[in-house]
Amino acid sequence: MTTTTLESVLAATTSPKSTPRTHWTAKANERLEAYIEHTKSRAASAVSKIMSSAITDRIAPATSLRFVPTANGVGVELPGKDGETVTDGIHVHALDQLGDRFGVGQKYASTLLTRKSEWSNQLLAHSYSEIAAHAEEKQRFLVRSIDGEVRGVLSDAYRRMDTRPIADAFIGAAQRNGAMICDGTAADTRISLKAVLPEIFTANGDPFVVGVDYSNSDFGDGTLQVRGFVLRLACFNGAVREVAMKKVHIGARLGQDMSYSQKTYELDTRTLASATEDVLARMLDATAVKLEVARIEEAAGRTIDADSELKKMMRLTPVERTQAAERFRSADIELLPAGNSAWRLSNAVSFLARESEDARRRLELEVIAGELLTAGEKRTQKVLVVDQVLAR
Repeated sequence: MTTTTLESVLAATTSPKSTPRTHWTAKANERLEAYIEHTKSRAASAVSKIMSSAITDRIAPATSLRFVPTANGVGVELPGKDGETVTDGIHVHALDQLGDRFGVGQKYASTLLTRKSEWSNQLLAHSYSEIAAHAEEKQRFLVRSIDGEVRGVLSDAYRRMDTRPIADAFIGAAQRNGAMICDGTAADTRISLKAVLPEIFTANGDPFVVGVDYSNSDFGDGTLQVRGFVLRLACFNGAVREVAMKKVHIGARLGQDMSYSQKTYELDTRTLASATEDVLARMLDATAVKLEVARIEEAAGRTIDADSELKKMMRLTPVERTQAAERFRSADIELLPAGNSAWRLSNAVSFLARESEDARRRLELEVIAGELLTAGEKRTQKVLVVDQVLAR
């Protein structure tokens, strides 16, 4: 695996001194350069976090798990080196997964954790320990930890993928195809990298650029996906478009001795890194870019009923739905495109994403914004799914 350095990421986010195209405007070009300058440190930070994250994997029978109260909530005792027992903290995402697998409602755990008291942590630890002790003998989990914290509790049939070389392949392929790494997010359980082509297009006079988005989770917080990406330059609202590549983490069950599984893991990762490069190259070729630009232009001219479309987006909270509707109906034509179009509605939601302080929620809102670009459009979504690319 080629190790991506912060220097290479910063180099990849430097605006090229190419020959200006006639449809570029000085102001739009300055906005693109300002965006790259503003986000390149975030991209470098995300890459650094991705490349430095070393996951510890353990196969654990459910009946072997013992939960203990900690100062911050609940921990779990796991086998360490030389037969020792270590206690790892548990991330809230992993706690939710445990709740699903144990048949315990997420509200029960979250209610106890929010009390932040000794007795509530003890009660939660005791409840999980008792459920684990009475689980089926054959039930086993893949427990994934980073730096002493369990981030994922998954099925032993979970197909592991190493995010690091796949992200590295994405960065290299983006550079080779003329794109610049423009942003990155490394939440605790999910990561995203974005790259854009340095060519400015317009929809009703509104400048934007197109590119690609890579996202993945090593902890069951979503599938590996490569999607299209569009960035409006007037306000830096970004929307993640339709899936071009998707890989579900399902495979053969892991044995207690993961030595053979490790070889498969490495082979799968190399294969998927290569597939990522191929898909990205197809997405950034001239024909694909022309089609994407045409679809943005069409969305900018398509009038929609914002309230009706927002009601369909069940993944938006009631507060987010209200905020997006208010933003859409506002007189603002700087932070949002003018008109009552799907393009404007998409930007109303991507504005919420940009303002969100929750990295994981920001990624989710960008995807919803991308889906809203097709609001009111009568067509069948075409998705290239490569779930079988690693089939054995």
